[in-house]
Amino acid sequence: MRIEDSSIDSDGSGSARVLLSNSSGDAQGFVLSITHDPAFVSLVDIDLGSSTNSAGAELVVSELYATGGTLGVVLDFETPFDGQSIAAGNDNHIASYVYSSQIDIEDPAPAQSTALTFEDGVLGSPALDNVIVVGGISLSPTLENGSLTILPTPPPPVFDTAFYIGQRDFGETGTNGGIGFPGQDIEFCFFYSDPNDNLQGVQLAVCYDDLTLVDGTFSIAGSIAEELGAEFVHYQIDNDDNDGDGRELVAGILMDALPPFENQQLPTTATPLLIACVDAEVDSGAICGDTFSIDFCDGINGNGMVAINNLAVINYESVQEFERLGATYEIIPVPAFLRGDCNTDTKVDLADAATVIATEFQGYQALCLDACDSNDDGIINLADSVYLLNFLFSFGNPTPDPGPYSAGEDPTADDALDCALPAACN
Repeated sequence: MRIEDSSIDSDGSGSARVLLSNSSGDAQGFVLSITHDPAFVSLVDIDLGSSTNSAGAELVVSELYATGGTLGVVLDFETPFDGQSIAAGNDNHIASYVYSSQIDIEDPAPAQSTALTFEDGVLGSPALDNVIVVGGISLSPTLENGSLTILPTPPPPVFDTAFYIGQRDFGETGTNGGIGFPGQDIEFCFFYSDPNDNLQGVQLAVCYDDLTLVDGTFSIAGSIAEELGAEFVHYQIDNDDNDGDGRELVAGILMDALPPFENQQLPTTATPLLIACVDAEVDSGAICGDTFSIDFCDGINGNGMVAINNLAVINYESVQEFERLGATYEIIPVPAFLRGDCNTDTKVDLADAATVIATEFQGYQALCLDACDSNDDGIINLADSVYLLNFLFSFGNPTPDPGPYSAGEDPTADDALDCALPAACN
């Protein structure tokens, strides 16, 4: 008897055939006892070979062990005892031992071989020997061991897809974090890049803290997905901290979902392209000096029950192994100022009118341009000095909110002016 050398992939399974060459007479039965190294393979099944099946074996007993397996076969065991047997001859296929690889080998690593060995008196209770039965007599055949070669598998395909979170200008700036203050409105946008593959769709799973996403604002407006006609866009926002899974956003965008099915796809790109945005507000109770994040996370369910992972659809396959870059922000105090206090001395007076003029014409670097914008038109010019003088000396209207008396945040924070003043902090 001999074990035929064979091979299996390192991520799969396969069989090693046991062959019988016999010139002593027709075989009426046989016992096999074959061991293996469990560090390399596990035995998952023992099948009858083609010769044994053709003969019509009537008693078959197999046992699987951690280090091997046994098989006992009697060809003619039941009435009417027709004398079934395996004819004498060479390389009759009597059994197949089925093995599964226990090691991972990836190209270009070399293949590895492990021994498959006939072992007498080791397996079974009582321990069994390798024998064949000819003419009612048990014979001990010559035993020829074999080997099983475990082949390396090709490395998984490399997908250089990437997902990003940032502000709308992320594609140009590459900046995907920064600062935020309690109560601030922030737009977060989602981007992708893939220099080699078109994307048929994307699935987003996003977790966040110290933020409230605004339901109804998730949109592909202005994105490459809108430009190319994405036909399915759906999302869920879960702002509930007390439902056991935190705050979550899940979204799906499929480019071609409706007739006439023209197979539109997101194009290859090395530069991140915008696919969607959503509005958010920093929690009013956010603690200054802490950070908040919005990041990709797998296995979340939004408001439903189905676990959603981040993935890209490429060539009709779900691709999940790729780079994902979220965004982290530091919480800073709410910028607070007196409207008109251009020199930031906590008073609104004649000196501020002079500072406005100096800022516009003499290169003075005011700390808070919002404070210098006395009429709150989003521009620093001579009109601000005039507005301030009218208020101080000609019974004109007070400066717009937050006004000249109590410091506060800018209600028109969407202008191009900023304010570097410190303020109260949670």
